[in-house]
Amino acid sequence: MTSLERVRLTFAHKEPDRVPIFEIGINSPAASEILGREAWVGIGGHIRAEIWNQLRTEGRHHEFFLKQAQDYVDLYRKLELDIVPTGIYPADPPMPKLIEENTWIYEDDKTGSWSIYVYEPSSDMYSEVDSDLSREGIPAFERMVERLETTPFSTDDYDFTWIDYAAKEVGKEMCILGGADFGFAGSSWLITFLVAMKERPDLVDRYLDAQLERTLLVADEQLRRGATLMWGGVDICYSEGPLFSPEMFRRFFAPRLKEITDLCHKYGVPYFKHTDGNIHLLEEALLLECGIDGLHPLEPEAGMDLAYYKEKYGDKLTLLGNVSCAQALVYGTREEIEEETRRVIEIGAPGGGFVLSSSNTIHSQVPAEKYLVMLETARKYGRYPIQKR
Repeated sequence: MTSLERVRLTFAHKEPDRVPIFEIGINSPAASEILGREAWVGIGGHIRAEIWNQLRTEGRHHEFFLKQAQDYVDLYRKLELDIVPTGIYPADPPMPKLIEENTWIYEDDKTGSWSIYVYEPSSDMYSEVDSDLSREGIPAFERMVERLETTPFSTDDYDFTWIDYAAKEVGKEMCILGGADFGFAGSSWLITFLVAMKERPDLVDRYLDAQLERTLLVADEQLRRGATLMWGGVDICYSEGPLFSPEMFRRFFAPRLKEITDLCHKYGVPYFKHTDGNIHLLEEALLLECGIDGLHPLEPEAGMDLAYYKEKYGDKLTLLGNVSCAQALVYGTREEIEEETRRVIEIGAPGGGFVLSSSNTIHSQVPAEKYLVMLETARKYGRYPIQKR
């Protein structure tokens, strides 16, 4: 059975030969050790800040797109994972300017917009920490919305090298993952966005509609180019609960997410939603009203109980997760990783509708050898029919 066949059966809530295995991302430290060369994969700061920024300033961004595509395919093929992620980039990406050690600014001289990103080597994180939207609030947000509404765009504005390469190399054997989600705020201006939801709902609607128009165009292009599974990666919850009320979710996001899932379903392609944190207050609106086919990654440290979601939604949704990448895969012994992986399989896998992964990503603090224990255990105990103890 190919990986593509295995994933399709799983999302159809049937039992394939074994549980599919997947990661939304594997950061460079573990990936490089596994491949035996530096791998430009994952969302770690070293790759995004130091390598990606340098290549952009040298006009070599297409080189980055192609090597990232090659490294992802080589890594996921070597690990025998079933779903390979892809991504898209602006064809003409904004240029970063180093303003102090590990700190870059992105400026648009025409519009006056700017954002500042900082790389923290100790955590390998690269994050937006300041912007005109954070400093100026709603007036800057309104200017951005006006730019979105008046700036022409087409698929020529994006680079699809990654998905084209993956579809050509492994599209007949592996599931190719594309991405699309509703618009949201950057980390530096989240408060501006949340305030606008209350004080300027008209402006938020305009922003989300402008973003959705672009999202649907780009999603359609990915589906035409070979995506056989789609996901949305916008985080809308933290460990204690959602960033906004269920009423706000239904008002602003649910209808737009439904348009995205409807498009995917026209192509016969499932769609799963990712969010960190605890979704409990949003679960009916998110899981039952938006047309999604799956949920990722069910973060155990945020109280996301796999058994609860399997029991309540397992006949409707495919669940993807949830071996802890905050505890077991960082601090666990071999025996503890084996135990958690087997327990997760025993809960999630029966009847299909389950894809094994970590509870987020294989981030830069996860040692390669611990991740390989998880994979070894999955292949040992993940064959159908699942044998429970």
